[in-house]
Amino acid sequence: MIDLAVQLRDLVETRAIRLNKGWTRRVARDLAKKLSSLGGRGEVRDRLDYPGKTNGEKIPPIDIDMSWSDGKKVRGKLWTTVVKEGNTVRYLPSIDIFIPIGTKPGEIEGLVHDVLIHELTHYLDWLYRKRKDKGGEYAAQIKTRAGYYNSPSELKAFMQMVVNEVVSALVIGAKNIDQALKKSKTWRQISKHLTPRNRKTVLKAVATEIRNAGL
Repeated sequence: MIDLAVQLRDLVETRAIRLNKGWTRRVARDLAKKLSSLGGRGEVRDRLDYPGKTNGEKIPPIDIDMSWSDGKKVRGKLWTTVVKEGNTVRYLPSIDIFIPIGTKPGEIEGLVHDVLIHELTHYLDWLYRKRKDKGGEYAAQIKTRAGYYNSPSELKAFMQMVVNEVVSALVIGAKNIDQALKKSKTWRQISKHLTPRNRKTVLKAVATEIRNAGL
């Protein structure tokens, strides 16, 4: 077994975009309860205040629209609406979440949380840089899986998910980083497609989060 703890010891220069994970977990739990109560029909809509700032500005309320889907996989999509108020321009976020019909109630919360941290990372990244190539639109132009996972915006969003899964695995009992990475479904999904440089970037973010969490 490769001793990743040794390999990652000096890779503490990169971190995932900061998210309030306590907030995302609470929101995911509440949304999952509401959707489960609908019995496979209908949708849940909510407008939520995110406790944070970027570029010194308070982040606008986030509109969330969550519904059941005939698809086989959970899907999420980020939208931004540009609103001009005098000389001020605001970028209002909306997140759509689609949960496959038949998903077990106990699995919904985790799926919702995955979508929330992925799409929020896209939004905060885009808001900070004021870019026009936000997640979905930019990624839609990419034709290969490698191109998709290595695109700058998607790399940051998937990195957020890997960091969350690795830390969670260590908290609940994974013996070391190797084991925690093997338990990360997102790492298994993306690692074989990443360039060596981007693979190292993700591992740096993992190392930084582990160090900051004191694990």
